[in-house]
Amino acid sequence: MTSTCPRLFSVSPRLSRKRHSNRVAQALLPVLVSCWKMREHRQECLCHTGVPELRFPRDGCRSEPFILRTCGSGRLLAAIFLLTCTATLVQAQSKPLDKQPWDYGFWIGGGFSVPGGTKDTQAMNAGVRLGKVLTDNAGPGFLRGNFEWSADLIPFYFLWQPAPARDAFGEGANPLNLKWNFTHSARVIPFAELGGGLLFTNHAVPLNTSHLNFLTHAALGFQFFNNERRAFTANVQFQHISNAGLSEPNPGINTVQFQLGVNWFK
Repeated sequence: MTSTCPRLFSVSPRLSRKRHSNRVAQALLPVLVSCWKMREHRQECLCHTGVPELRFPRDGCRSEPFILRTCGSGRLLAAIFLLTCTATLVQAQSKPLDKQPWDYGFWIGGGFSVPGGTKDTQAMNAGVRLGKVLTDNAGPGFLRGNFEWSADLIPFYFLWQPAPARDAFGEGANPLNLKWNFTHSARVIPFAELGGGLLFTNHAVPLNTSHLNFLTHAALGFQFFNNERRAFTANVQFQHISNAGLSEPNPGINTVQFQLGVNWFK
């Protein structure tokens, strides 16, 4: 037991529950086998005198009855107790988005225009994100999850526009992103998001409209956790760019964009 206990309590918190359980089982298996063999040895070696307190070893037995009885039963009970406690701790291990953590991250994305607005336009952008999980897990089955608010600062937004329009460089922000994390799984967490903000550009977007536009988007994506605090994210989103009638005409731009990023939750 002296060589087993340190291994049990030095397991890295980054190990998954499955790996943790496997290591615990591997560590305790020799102990359980040893205890079982000792109990069989005691049954073979001890003869009963009719008085439970008086048990004597048969010929060839080397261990004292009291030592056999105490060591065999004690080690078996201790091993079972330790296995039960460790399994309980593993089951109670928190998931990455429990305890309402803060969300810090950065991302890069891009995409292309789709029918419903100005055609032949491509976009590329990058930004940083600050967010906060606001609720505990709620909901049934696969829909179970939590609610998160986040905001994006976008220092780089570039648009390739069809001639005669000029390509435009801009900066923007999405102060309101509303996100639902589907937390049924521990390591791969899907999410759905709605958000919006502002975009300022050095040239009119689209041509002959405005330098100020509003951004609105709807996204579906996944967060791939490689440990308790870090996730690689990927999503696809529909984003609409429009000046909301601040100038005429207002054809707008509809785009499909893809984003990749890294997020830390603390």
